[in-house]
Amino acid sequence: MTQLEIKPDAEPDKQLRFERLLAEISTFFINLPADRIDSEIEAAQRRVCAFLDLDRSALFQADEGDPETLLLTHYYQPPGSRIPPERMSLKEFGPWVLPKVMAGETITISKMTDLPEEAGRDRETFGLFGTRSVVIAPLAVGRRGVFGLLTFAVMREEREWTETAVKDFQLIAHVFANALVRKNTEQTLRQKTEELDQFFNLSLDLLCVASTEGYFLRMNPRWEKVLGYSRQELMAGRFLDFVHPGDRVNTQDAVSTLALQHEVVSFQNRYRSKDGAYRWLEWTAAPADNMIYAVARDVTEQKLAEEALKERLRFEELLSGLSARFVNMPPDRVDAEIEDGLRQILKFFQVDHCGLIQLLLDKASFQITHLASSDHVPPVPAGVELPRSLYPWIYAKLAEKHEALSISRLDDLPAEASVDRQTCIEWGIRSFVNIPIMIGESVDHFINVNSVKHERAWPEELFPRLRLLGQIFVNALLRKQAEEAVRESERMLRQNESDLRGLAGRLIFAHEEERSRLARELHDDLAQRLAVVAIDTGRLELQLMDRPPPVRQALGEIKNGIVRISQDVHSLSRQLHPSILDDLGLIKAVESECAGFSKREGIEVVFNHENIPRVIPKDVSLSLYRIIQEGLRNISKHACAQHTSVCLQGIDHDVLLSVQDDGIGFDRAEVRKNPGLGFSSMRERARLIHGEVSIKSRPEKGTVITVRAPLSRE
Repeated sequence: MTQLEIKPDAEPDKQLRFERLLAEISTFFINLPADRIDSEIEAAQRRVCAFLDLDRSALFQADEGDPETLLLTHYYQPPGSRIPPERMSLKEFGPWVLPKVMAGETITISKMTDLPEEAGRDRETFGLFGTRSVVIAPLAVGRRGVFGLLTFAVMREEREWTETAVKDFQLIAHVFANALVRKNTEQTLRQKTEELDQFFNLSLDLLCVASTEGYFLRMNPRWEKVLGYSRQELMAGRFLDFVHPGDRVNTQDAVSTLALQHEVVSFQNRYRSKDGAYRWLEWTAAPADNMIYAVARDVTEQKLAEEALKERLRFEELLSGLSARFVNMPPDRVDAEIEDGLRQILKFFQVDHCGLIQLLLDKASFQITHLASSDHVPPVPAGVELPRSLYPWIYAKLAEKHEALSISRLDDLPAEASVDRQTCIEWGIRSFVNIPIMIGESVDHFINVNSVKHERAWPEELFPRLRLLGQIFVNALLRKQAEEAVRESERMLRQNESDLRGLAGRLIFAHEEERSRLARELHDDLAQRLAVVAIDTGRLELQLMDRPPPVRQALGEIKNGIVRISQDVHSLSRQLHPSILDDLGLIKAVESECAGFSKREGIEVVFNHENIPRVIPKDVSLSLYRIIQEGLRNISKHACAQHTSVCLQGIDHDVLLSVQDDGIGFDRAEVRKNPGLGFSSMRERARLIHGEVSIKSRPEKGTVITVRAPLSRE
């Protein structure tokens, strides 16, 4: 094994010559142009290898996308040797070397057997390329860290690397690293400069360099496209000369701010273009001594869009406000609110008259039903019927063709509208818009705005806006008419219901009176006469005691039949009108009714009462009694019940009645569709005493009838 060191007695000046070579290489790369650095690195590799009798020098740089993959960028080796691959994964081929080099360590290997056991994969890689001794120096500059490595290798023999030799290799690696970083930096700078120039020329923004004295020094071509002036014209004078007079003070203030070395951001002003129009520009500018570097953007369309958006938002606010105002508005306020809305429209569109006009199609006339006018303008006839002959051409367009009309000047009216033109002149109208309001397929109204003080061009977006506003007003009027019609119908219905209920009450009263009369006649006449016949039959029976038994038996049967008829008459009299109700009161009458029902139908009835006053208005007592009778009758006919309860309870100034059974119940929905006379009778009797009826039932769950009625009429 040889040693890389100059022996003093053999070659005393070789070390000095090598040091001069290193100094020459270091000095040579200081100002070397970037485009020559790659070729000169390989030349230096060759000179060093030749001087030190080395077989190979390879320079690898890390891949920017994968730092653990090395790219062979510079290489020297005598012909015939195996060349390393252009791309090599150090993590795969040199796992022991990788962390040491990336940590900035220089690795010296004099013989492969010196490698530790964990460097087995690295030994295989060196053997693959015939390497017997090698020095590996990291490439690093400042804070950038390691970005590659430089190797010097011997393949013919093993060689000892002295400390002096290793330091020389590190110096060479440092010179190459600085040269490569400078090359990359200059190339990046050149590329960025080219990109910046391209950006400056192709940018859609307006780029410029100006002086704080007020002159443009450099401008990109976009200025010519936006303002129409050539750049020479723009740079010939002060830039303030192109600024809108209303923006010059603010622009001068911005220049003063820049002169004080403060940035200006989002500053807007208007620049005059060659056609005389002004364009809105938005600026961002930064100072550098007496220079201003600025970028401006044409925001004219944006400003116009913002203004249009503000206008639209204002209109939508007006529209939503008017729409919300008419929701649930009482009919008696609709007309006043429409006129207030017309005043808002008058102010919003800056017109002199704004009116809602109704077409009276059956009379071929029209009427200005609602009107708002600005101050100091001639009045127009509102609230009166006007003949179509005043505006025959306009009337036909609106009423028959349903066309919107926009007239900016009266001279725009056609010859056949001469009468219409004359009426406009007499009314002082110089420009107008009429929009028919379609409701369904008919037109009954149109909305009109007009100008008296000057002629006016009407924008297209005005028409749908007026149509929306007119629809709000017309819908409000139609809703008002519908509500008034509904109210009148409801009033008539209530009156009819009141009349029907009054009639029903009178019928029930007359019915009760007739039942009472019949009950009295049965009780006072027929029952008394039957009693007399029964008494006479009894006397006759005593007189015929000596007669044969068949005669006496027949006479007794006659007497018993008369007694049974008398009892039936009495029962019928009580059913027609319970005299017990008049004589003993509601509680005794209900007790008697329940007892009779239970005996007659075989259904258990439990009657309870609580806090019922002794004196109850006669109509209340009678109605409650009849409701109980009807309830028990329904139970016997339909309920199939085993148990029934009747309860009367006094609560405050009311009486609460409930009739309950444990029968089969019914479907309430079916009963609502087909109510029987029994339930209807109960409700009508409860209504007559200002009471309320509640009926609750479910199939197989029984039925509960509840009535609550006041005991007094206060």
